[in-house]
Amino acid sequence: MARRENVRLNEMSSLLDLGLFPLAVCAGAVVNVVFTIVITRLIRHSAWSIDLAEWIAIVLAANLLPVGALRLFTLKPGAHYRPVREMSFIADQHKFPLWVYVLASMNMAAWVAASWIVFGKPDDPRIHLILLVAALFVTSFPAWARLVRR
Repeated sequence: MARRENVRLNEMSSLLDLGLFPLAVCAGAVVNVVFTIVITRLIRHSAWSIDLAEWIAIVLAANLLPVGALRLFTLKPGAHYRPVREMSFIADQHKFPLWVYVLASMNMAAWVAASWIVFGKPDDPRIHLILLVAALFVTSFPAWARLVRR
């Protein structure tokens, strides 16, 4: 079995493997969640007639359809899988095991639902800031967990 620090993208089998992501990948995930929270606020306060389930479906589709297309059209048998620590933010986003996408989708759906609830209340910039700080802290877990383990 590969040593955990040398695990390849297709061999990821533990939440601890998420801690091996390069900082650019962690930053991309954080930006994606924060951007989605901001867009959720705009959608929630717009005149659009959309409910939470529809919005979650749209967000997840926007995140997963490119991955599905890349897996379908570019991921061939014998594909090269880099070690997680060396992955490319752009070139390797579609090479994770399926459980990683399920986990990421659950995380995104939770943030969308939490923001939907928060933004449904009367505007309170302090609460909005707390939500964004919590999203930054939780979503950047792989990066800061790496520092704690050392």
